[in-house]
Amino acid sequence: MPLDVTARFLYFHRPPAIRGLVDPNASYDDAHAVYEVVTTENAFSWRVAVRWSELAKLLDELRRSHRDAMLAAELPTFWKHTVRSRTSRALCAERAASMESLLRALVSVFRASLLRKVGPWALRGFLCGYEADVPTPPGCWFTVDGWPEAVLTTSADAG
Repeated sequence: MPLDVTARFLYFHRPPAIRGLVDPNASYDDAHAVYEVVTTENAFSWRVAVRWSELAKLLDELRRSHRDAMLAAELPTFWKHTVRSRTSRALCAERAASMESLLRALVSVFRASLLRKVGPWALRGFLCGYEADVPTPPGCWFTVDGWPEAVLTTSADAG
């Protein structure tokens, strides 16, 4: 069964405010939308929370490491735009649809498979949170800090 990818907008994160003022240690760049990417292959699935900028980094890496394949591929347009103060849920939903379309196209171009370990490591890592050998437990996400401690404990108890 082929690898399937879906993406959806989860929430918008802004730097914390202190007494109505923005935290002086936080920069405007800290504001970002968070998306959920779900990758399914056979009976396994991986859920990863990602930022738009991480997708841009993935594309940069693929263009660097797989230049010819990326030039030959007919991929959807990707806009490296940033989140502004008046970002709407509608814009984030459009971005999620764009992200899904682009990821599906990349999976197709590289015939990627997480289970068979086929395709560029950067793409496979993005799709599974760099934990391809550990499908995501239901209701959880892999994050940049790794698996939440509760998930590790539950997984160890179950195994």
